[in-house]
Amino acid sequence: TSEMNKNHNMLLCFDFGVKKIGICFGETIAGSSTPLPVIKNNSESMKKIKSYVDEWDPDAFLIGCPSKPSEDFFRQLNIFKENLKNEFKLEVIESNEDFTSQIISSEFKNKEYDSLSAQKIFESWVNTKNE
Repeated sequence: TSEMNKNHNMLLCFDFGVKKIGICFGETIAGSSTPLPVIKNNSESMKKIKSYVDEWDPDAFLIGCPSKPSEDFFRQLNIFKENLKNEFKLEVIESNEDFTSQIISSEFKNKEYDSLSAQKIFESWVNTKNE
């Protein structure tokens, strides 16, 4: 499927969390990304994401996934992925995020932490995709 991924130029990337979700818009050709405001993970999440989808018109979604998530996290992440697929009919791509949160925590301690890690997820995915 990596060939297929190369066709995606505009991505909304998520750093999914049980309480909040970091989001960035990523553009694969230039490799540039724009962090968007963190949203709360609640019943309003899909409505907020829809406004981002309408504004940025992505080709696909990219979600950072830890390699060893807790059972509860894994279950919620899968529900989130299914909701995205059903709501927007776009491909959901997964990327390993094990190192991104660690990179950030030493650099930043502010509230936009999650959207910055969404950017790191995008950057590491673009870099591995282009290898």
